[in-house]
Amino acid sequence: MKTKTSISSLLGVTQEQAALLFGVSRSLWSLVEIGKRNLPLHATELLGKILVKIQESEATSNSPVARQHDTFNKKLEKLLHENTYQILHLEREIAAAIKKREKESRLRRLKDLLTNLENEKKFQTGMASIINSKVSRTNDVVISNLLFEQEHRMELLQFEKSLLESKLQSLKLKMIMPKAENNPAL
Repeated sequence: MKTKTSISSLLGVTQEQAALLFGVSRSLWSLVEIGKRNLPLHATELLGKILVKIQESEATSNSPVARQHDTFNKKLEKLLHENTYQILHLEREIAAAIKKREKESRLRRLKDLLTNLENEKKFQTGMASIINSKVSRTNDVVISNLLFEQEHRMELLQFEKSLLESKLQSLKLKMIMPKAENNPAL
């Protein structure tokens, strides 16, 4: 079992400690590490279990790469959460602007109808001037421009959301792939 790095140094123990761990003599352990002898079956099984655990722990958050992935994942999730909040907030603003535009439009049509009726002398109540005072000074063009800007911002937020979701999915796949490569059973 000759390796570039000795098993005892991989485990972070001395040869004497490794021999004790695997229940073999120090001299046998030395021969195992230089590749001249094999470990007994019970020691080989124990070594296999230990090496699997080391691989698993390196693939989890203990490794710097995994910690970096986890940090990046958390940042992406936070950005996605903020993006979702902005989308919901903007949806409410757009709904309010549309409602305001529709209300203004109805009031203008009513004012125009009452004005026409008053001009034809068929209806005389002075309601046209009352409704005219209720019609907002805001121009339809201003409301339409505001809606256009809000809808444009919504498109950008939705694009940002899809980009963040894609990056998050890609990061999760990168986290799964090394585990699958290290463990063929996955």
